[in-house]
Amino acid sequence: LFKRRQPPSNGSERIDMQNSNKSEKQIFDLINENHHQYKGTFSAHVDGREFMVAKTNLLFHTADKDYFIVGADDYNHNVVTFCVPQDLIKDGPHQVRWYEGGLVWSVRISNVSHVIKQGLANVTFLRTGENRSGVSGDIDFVLPDGKTVTGKFEIKRI
Repeated sequence: LFKRRQPPSNGSERIDMQNSNKSEKQIFDLINENHHQYKGTFSAHVDGREFMVAKTNLLFHTADKDYFIVGADDYNHNVVTFCVPQDLIKDGPHQVRWYEGGLVWSVRISNVSHVIKQGLANVTFLRTGENRSGVSGDIDFVLPDGKTVTGKFEIKRI
């Protein structure tokens, strides 16, 4: 009789770069909204071959329970996305194994998206006063086809 009204989004929806154009758009909207608010680099390699260097399309975003960490090349053809929990104690370094957080751990290589099969991220938080204002570290992911994606990043809010 009456349709139940959906509550407004509180930012807790899971963003999946692989399966939803809308979600992918949300990530790029976040990057565009925060463009030039971050400085740093994020470089990534697949099986030892560099496929991405991000210098301007960087994101360290505070979401519901996670921090979203994203690097994308200038054309968004090559992208790395993952998240780490906000409740990590102290600044680190922390070794975070793949988990199902608010952002799907994935890579896009030459416009082909892959959800990772397994992986880990080593992260150390950067601070401005009491606030976490950035992150540095490295990644080691395994794709479903067995290829390895490695990378290094340092992203700081300006």
